[in-house]
Amino acid sequence: MSCAEILKSELSRVNLVADFADLIDVMTSDKYSEFQYIVNGETWQVVKK
Repeated sequence: MSCAEILKSELSRVNLVADFADLIDVMTSDKYSEFQYIVNGETWQVVKK
């Protein structure tokens, strides 16, 4: 079992921001290498690359 699997199993017990799952996805997936917030006025958009 990897550290990522252990962390994912604990996430449901913690109050997290809405986009935290996207961040975990970037850290554990080979298809992404970047997690960014793009700010447009008052709107913050998550971009995964």
